[in-house]
Amino acid sequence: MVRTTSAKGDEKDQVNPLLKKVKHLIAKTWKKGKMSVLEADKGYDAQRVRIAALKNKVFPLIPYRKGSRAEVGRCYLEKFRWKVERTIAWLKTRYRRISTRWERKVKYWNGFLQCALIGFWLKFLSQKIF
Repeated sequence: MVRTTSAKGDEKDQVNPLLKKVKHLIAKTWKKGKMSVLEADKGYDAQRVRIAALKNKVFPLIPYRKGSRAEVGRCYLEKFRWKVERTIAWLKTRYRRISTRWERKVKYWNGFLQCALIGFWLKFLSQKIF
């Protein structure tokens, strides 16, 4: 799912709409006796995000911004590059048009992004098949 917002907005405000859109997937996981996990970077470190995730039966796996690693009861994640970030970096280098949004309307930029993702999946699937 791709959701485009303005650069001025707070990304933390996008967590609740995202959790509402995937509520059916969370319910499926919950019925199997498992808990879904929300992985996010330090930009999403806020108490309201953690509480919203827990209310939706999702475990928030979000590193804290400040504090020492020796603090008791706090979860710290080791730094590593996620596959999503790597994919976005690859898309930006392969398709320069989506690295900077020059289009005035969001729907045009989303169209370029969808075409880039289709190209990515075609390349990935062709390598797996042949």
